[in-house]
Parts: sequence; C-alpha cells; structure tokens
Amino acid sequence: MALVLLILVAGLWWFHPWSRRTPAHVSAAEHWKAAQQAIQERDFTSARAHLTAYLASRPLSAEGHFLLAQTCRRDQDYAGWREHLARAEALQWPADAIKLERQLQQAQRGDVWAVEPALRAELQSDSDDEVLILEALVQGYLENERSVDAAKWTVWWSERHPDDWLAWLYHGRSRQQERSPEAINDYTRVLQVKPGYLPALLLRAAAEASTGRFEPALEDYRACLEKSPDDAYILFGIGHCEQSLGHPDAARVALDKALTLDPNNAAALLVRAKLELDNDPARALQWLLRAEKLAPNETDVVQNLTLAYRLLNQQDKAAAYDRRYQEIRTQAERLASLVTRIHQQPRRAELRYEAGQVCLQRGNDDEALHWFETALRIDPNHRPTHAALADYFAHHGDAQRAAYHRARAAEKPSKPQH
Repeated sequence: MALVLLILVAGLWWFHPWSRRTPAHVSAAEHWKAAQQAIQERDFTSARAHLTAYLASRPLSAEGHFLLAQTCRRDQDYAGWREHLARAEALQWPADAIKLERQLQQAQRGDVWAVEPALRAELQSDSDDEVLILEALVQGYLENERSVDAAKWTVWWSERHPDDWLAWLYHGRSRQQERSPEAINDYTRVLQVKPGYLPALLLRAAAEASTGRFEPALEDYRACLEKSPDDAYILFGIGHCEQSLGHPDAARVALDKALTLDPNNAAALLVRAKLELDNDPARALQWLLRAEKLAPNETDVVQNLTLAYRLLNQQDKAAAYDRRYQEIRTQAERLASLVTRIHQQPRRAELRYEAGQVCLQRGNDDEALHWFETALRIDPNHRPTHAALADYFAHHGDAQRAAYHRARAAEKPSKPQH
C-alpha cells in the first residue's frame, strides 16, 4: 500500500485555483475594493487579476505593487512576488514592511529556521500581520516535517481567529503528516465553513482512504469529480476506493480513464494490475511491468511482481523479485523509522541526512534532495550532507553546484570558541 498512500497524500497543495471573470469598464477604485474582498476570501487568483487591472491605471502605486507582491506569494507565484516587491521598494514602500515580506517568503518556501525567531517575536507583539505570519510560518513547518510545531501554532491561530478555516486545514495537514486519522475531523471542520471546498474535500478523501475508510472517501472523491471531471488524480482515488470495496468493474472504468489522462501514473497502474491478478496474471504482469519502469523500487510494485510470476509458474523470476522485495522493504522500513524520528526531533540534521541517503538507495532522487536541503537549513556546515550533495549534483550533471558542495565538505570544522 505504500505507493498508493504516497500518491493519495502527495500533490495536494495548492490545487485547482478558481478564477472569476473581471467585468469590463471597472474603475480603479472598484478593482481595489474587489481585490480586497477576494483577498479576504483567499481567492488569490481573482485578487491578482483585480490588482493587475488597478495597477494598469495606477502604475506608481507603491501600496498596489506591495499588495500584489504579497498576493503573488500567497498564491505561490514567486516570480510575480519578486517583480512587484522590487517595484514597491523602488517606490519607497516602508522598509520594515518589505523586510517582513521577505522573511515571510523565506519561511513559506521552507527556510523557516533562519527567520523563525524574528517571526515568532512579531507574533508576540500583537502584529497587525499576525495571520500572514502564521500562514507563512506554518507552511514552513510543514515543508520541513515539523508537524508538532505546525499543530501547536495552528491551535494558537484557531484560538485567536476562530472563524479562520485555514487554521484547521493546516492543522489537518500536520496531523496527516503523522498519519493520524484525526486529520479527517479537521478537514470536516473546514467543510462546515466552506461547503464543497475542493482542497479540503481532496485532503479528507486522501485521509479517509489512507485509514481504510473507503466508503466515505469514495463519496468525497465523487463530489470532487463533479467539480473537476477530467482530473486523473481524482479518478485514481475513485478507482482505488472501488477496488478496495470489491467493485472491480467500476474500478476499471475509473482507472482506465485516469490512465488515459495520465499514462505514467504508477499507482494507477499498480491498482489496475491488482484487478487482474487473480483471473489473468499474464495481463496483470503487463500492468506491473509498466509500473516498474516508473517506480522500480516501490515495495507494492515489486511484491506484486513476485506474486504474478509465482502465479505464472515462473519461479526463478519470482524468487529474484522476492529477494529484491526483501531488500527494498528493509529500506522502506528504515526510511519510515527515520521520518518518525524526524517528526519527534526535527532539529537533528543528521537524521535528515540519513533519510536522504536511504532515498538515494531507493532511487528517489527528488525526495533525497529535499532531505539534504532541509538538513543544511538546520546546519549549513553539515559536511556529510555537503559530500552527499556533491555526489548528487555530479551525477545530475551540475558541475558548478557539485564543486561548491565538494569544497564545503572539505572545509575543516571551525574550532569551538572559549
């Protein structure tokens, strides 16, 4: 189930931005008012459209450029953030506000360690930007697997702003990082305030499916499909639930459509294979071999390849895949143990380094890079991580970054100050 659960949880942030049409012949003042309302509703796509229209007639508005920069950041558009923050700064927007905005961007993108003390100090001073700070700080915690800190601050957030549904959405994500079924309750609270909100529906469906609650998960995925009928991820979720509930025909329909939209969905290929394994192992094998090309070190895929070859009476191949399964299962268990320890001790760079090394062994290079980068955020001088990154970038053909990390790995540790 590891690959299926990974796909169910992954790729969930942010989803499907909704936009509104901007009426023609709207005055600058009306665009400004509409932008403020959209920001309050966290409809950042619409807010950006209104602010862009506002600036078309007010190009020297420092406040307009600053607010658009802030909105771009909250909507994950960092190129737009850089452009409009630079313009706001050139137009003499207050330096303290510019500095705080840069700290928020740094936290939001994951480098929370460097700016955390300053942002926490701002929170203790009853800042007018309290919610903005909490948003960025909690996103940084989640990016760094600091689920305990994320949960603590989202509770504080919800106590101070009880009507803010985003606090509960992030609280659910912190619980979901720890695979807690309580995340479902958090997403339900969001949906009570924002009925039909697609990100919350998707997150709740994933949480329900990952804890074996396939009937409510299926209901949520179907509700999502009504809003986004050609979404391969949603169709995969439906197919997975139908297969788990013993509805093979419905599962095939959903999975085949998902694979038409996304032929490289390894998890969908795996579940599709499971539907054929008992009655047509040769057909199942074809699905599994396609999944193996995309995810060669996933335990679910290799385990089912072992079973398929046994059913086809190809015992030598089954034995080879079984040996491989035992090896990668050990790696997967080691990684799961490390992630649990990281949640408990998030400031230990060496644990993140070890997690990165295991990911490299499993062929998950992107995940390995994530762990190495977070290790260096904690300890920029962690020499084993620099050595690992030197090898990583050399392998990926980035000689410049490989040389940088090789030099950092070779540096002698500084002597302690007495």
